[in-house]
Amino acid sequence: MAWTEQGNSIFAFAVVLSVFSTAAVALRFVCRGRLLHVLGLSDWFLLFTLMFALANTCVIGIQAAVGLGLPLPEIPLGEKESFFKLVYAGTLVVHLSLILTKISVLLLFLDIFVIGWPRKTTYVVVVLVTLFGIWLVVSNILTCIPIDSFWKQDVSDLRCLGSQKWHADAAVNLVLDIAIFCLPLPAVWPVSLPRRQKLWLYIVFALGFFVCLASALRLAFLVSRPGPPSIGLVYWMALEVHLSIVIACIPTLHPLAVRLWPRHFGRSDDNKTDNGGELSRLSTRISFGMRPLRLPESPDDSS
Repeated sequence: MAWTEQGNSIFAFAVVLSVFSTAAVALRFVCRGRLLHVLGLSDWFLLFTLMFALANTCVIGIQAAVGLGLPLPEIPLGEKESFFKLVYAGTLVVHLSLILTKISVLLLFLDIFVIGWPRKTTYVVVVLVTLFGIWLVVSNILTCIPIDSFWKQDVSDLRCLGSQKWHADAAVNLVLDIAIFCLPLPAVWPVSLPRRQKLWLYIVFALGFFVCLASALRLAFLVSRPGPPSIGLVYWMALEVHLSIVIACIPTLHPLAVRLWPRHFGRSDDNKTDNGGELSRLSTRISFGMRPLRLPESPDDSS
């Protein structure tokens, strides 16, 4: 069938987002691979994330060809099974992408923090994200029993999870995004850094707020639009996935920024005289993922 105007629109939107996220991951690999030679597990997790995000873009393109953007009653009967198969596949790859992005960011935090509470807290959040990811995969696969009743219209005695499941998933996803956003902020506050460097760190970490905002808006959209999946939800999910990838890459691009704009991103003189050379290299370690952060020890700890 012919593509709808809305289907064309969402597919073009997803392609543009894919270009940005692919460029961000490529630049991350250039910085950490070619410039610094410190590629780590967090980078490979993000590469897998990008693969799932690009797979979702392909799914959206095929959906657009079989009726995405049309009201469900207007989708030809012969296309409905294909349409719902694509909804099923798209939901799974989107959730995998979101979970892998979170794990990638947390692995980067583990590269940075070796002290007590930030590292321990990061491990706790990694476990929670992993458990949530397992739940998402299993519950998405088993959304309906029998499984093929998700896309077949003539199955009797089917049992499917209701909209409460999707609302709860989006709410937990939002809570985890907020936890990851807040996690590094208290650890940076007590570190003795020049004002400009500390401000740069807070700006980088604060970018995670936009992922939280996208998660919150997707949850609000889900709650306000009960019923079958709509094109609006496809927009929000694509935006959240690719925005998460881009923002996860930004902290690692500092070395490239230093090469391109050394006057603005290079080390200033005050960076050389702050208390403790180890602390003055915190922002560099976030980009490099090599030398971990140790907060200043209290007198009680050193005794």
